Amino acid sequence: MPAPYLPIHITAAFAVALGVALAPAGTPAAHAREAASPATPSADIKSAKGAGGRAITAFDRIAQTRVGGYFDNEFTLPLGGKSTFKAHRLILQASSYLHDNLFFNTEIEFEYGGQINAATNDGELKIEQAWADYRIDDAFTLRGGIVLVPFGIVNVLHDSDVRETTTRPLLAGNVVPTTWMDTGAGFHGLVYPTEDMQISYEAYVINGLRNTISAASGVRGARPSFKDDNNDNKAVAARLAVSPWLGLDLGLSGYRGLYDDSRALTMAGADGTLIAGPLELLGEYANTLTEGGTFTSA
Repeated sequence: MPAPYLPIHITAAFAVALGVALAPAGTPAAHAREAASPATPSADIKSAKGAGGRAITAFDRIAQTRVGGYFDNEFTLPLGGKSTFKAHRLILQASSYLHDNLFFNTEIEFEYGGQINAATNDGELKIEQAWADYRIDDAFTLRGGIVLVPFGIVNVLHDSDVRETTTRPLLAGNVVPTTWMDTGAGFHGLVYPTEDMQISYEAYVINGLRNTISAASGVRGARPSFKDDNNDNKAVAARLAVSPWLGLDLGLSGYRGLYDDSRALTMAGADGTLIAGPLELLGEYANTLTEGGTFTSA
């Protein structure tokens, strides 16, 4: 078990508007009223990362490309160990409306400088998101590409610029393999049954987790390849969230798919967030059941 340590976490978010428009000529000028300011409040950034959100510092701005992201630096002081600084993550994101209803977003992550060393596994360079949205209306938007798997609130809100703690919960490791993304297609949407209530959903068909499951790391090592699937079956992942009033969000998540040619992996989860003034309470439950006898829960 790792020694206890005192973590200190510094995160810097940034956003830049580029003058080169990727949207086609003739985009309606009316959309200019929806433009966001260069500096977006953290609350707005966090809300943009919800179900179907546009992630990090992407803004609803027609005919303009946005570049954003964040960088975090950590200092740890283990009890009985040596202290160290860690340049943990640098996230770069670019997004643009290519048409009134067509939105593109990509996110690239560098961990520990992006210097990949097979012996020490010091660094990592990966595409965390790369997808396109085609909006029919608020209740139904198509999405395809490399997507965040909509399972649980921690995976959706995994980024350092919206997370209050330095380390992620233990659940977001071996039980839910955060950060969990996959290649696929599906849809998401928002509906408002009443003036105060909001219902959001996401559902995707994806390649799914692979057969590299172990007792030591659970399903974390089973995260998929973006190149191909290890079987002919496709998995389904979905999340439904209900906010009966401002400050309370309740979510249910599910996942099912084959992790090899014949055996299935099933996941179920529930989460809740309560915000009351300066207090924010977040909880999540998940369990993972694999055919073949491996079971993990938290």
